[in-house]
Amino acid sequence: YNNNTNIDILFMGSSHTYTGINPNVLDDLIGLESFILGSASQNIIQTYFNLVEVLKYKNPKLIIIGLNSIITNKEKTKLGYYYENLDGMKLTINKYQSIKNTLDSKYYVEAFLPLAREHFNWKDLKDINTKYLRTHFKNEAYTNKGHNALEPIFTQNDFLESIKKRKENDKSYLVNNENLDYLQKISFLCRKNDIQLLVFKTPTLREIDLNTNLDILLNDYSKEGNFDYLNLGHFFTKLKLNYLDFYDSGHLSKEGAKKVTKYLAHFLTKNYSEI
Repeated sequence: YNNNTNIDILFMGSSHTYTGINPNVLDDLIGLESFILGSASQNIIQTYFNLVEVLKYKNPKLIIIGLNSIITNKEKTKLGYYYENLDGMKLTINKYQSIKNTLDSKYYVEAFLPLAREHFNWKDLKDINTKYLRTHFKNEAYTNKGHNALEPIFTQNDFLESIKKRKENDKSYLVNNENLDYLQKISFLCRKNDIQLLVFKTPTLREIDLNTNLDILLNDYSKEGNFDYLNLGHFFTKLKLNYLDFYDSGHLSKEGAKKVTKYLAHFLTKNYSEI
């Protein structure tokens, strides 16, 4: 909502996105302004309504969405994670639509009005406001441009055990039709506003990185939707990732994020030179 800042590249998605990319590193390398608008376990329906809200105030040239948002079904997202995403939105019809399309009706009021679910002392408004500001307007979100830099806690043994399981596989991987519909809506919204769209996946130590069926599905769907797809899980060796580059089996550490961001900067410079 800060109209004093420009955003050229907007990342959207779940924790895999906001831990796996460092906008400050990216911006220094390509000379553009980027930001991550992410929330834990964010699914593509939330992403769509977040984008609708963004486009009221910003004119990004490229939207980059994390794959995990597309494969996360709304029923699997915890209620608290929905609130985390919704609490930063203004009280608008768009926010109501986001709530209506993701939550059960019994949660509408407390989702629309954060204070309705807070347990506080009405007599001490000063403390209430301070608590609210600390919760939803942390300085780190601005200085890191939405990136959450994680210190590695993964051990070398953890890493080696996970690597053994990280093999190419063709397990059946179905993506919810509702999620695909919302991806199509995002694609249409981007084309309507002359914005390029890229769906990408950060590297993990999980089998999903090398799932051929999922790659085929997204490649085919990207051709239909006129957007690009990049699975960075296939560049594990090229990125020279080691155990210090992971926070856990599914998330990169701050050092891993730097490596991935540098590679992505090269990819964007080569393929999106018109930005």
